[in-house]
Amino acid sequence: MSKLSAREQEVLWLLAAGRRNAEIAEALCVSIKTVEFHNRRIYEKLGARSRADALIKAQQRSILSWPQAS
Repeated sequence: MSKLSAREQEVLWLLAAGRRNAEIAEALCVSIKTVEFHNRRIYEKLGARSRADALIKAQQRSILSWPQAS
């Protein structure tokens, strides 16, 4: 697995926050096509088939870590 770039990590965090591609594009000041490109690269690097799959795999690999419930 290739390491995610800083921008891919940003996109991944916004995906985890439930943002849509248009919202991510606006937040990062890029085009929707650019966000779609980053999504594809994230999926490739994680071996994911969907957003949900990408988020699960990222969490399993400690790329994303959720706060623990107390």
